[in-house]
Amino acid sequence: MHHLEEFLSAVLARGDRLYLYSRAERRVFSLSEILLTEQERAKRDDPSQDDCLTVRENQILTMVRAGYDYRAIADSLFVTVGTVKKTIHNVYRKIGIRSRLDLFRRQ
Repeated sequence: MHHLEEFLSAVLARGDRLYLYSRAERRVFSLSEILLTEQERAKRDDPSQDDCLTVRENQILTMVRAGYDYRAIADSLFVTVGTVKKTIHNVYRKIGIRSRLDLFRRQ
């Protein structure tokens, strides 16, 4: 299981997309869709989770949770990739996590 977590962490850190096919539901799911569903559940249970964040930090965090990579976030918000990285670093520090994988695992 440790190797799977490392792999998923690397995929998410690079901003790559990973898709999974469910035979039971006969559809394709993106990893970010699956993880975002877990995160939304956690947010519903604790709506104050992101209250300490600024409006811009919440915008960027929402885009990260939706699976956007840093370049796409920067382009859509008209900021540099460096600004996105610094903002994400501040968000992680404020909510007490270390990586994108932790962000999706957090409940």
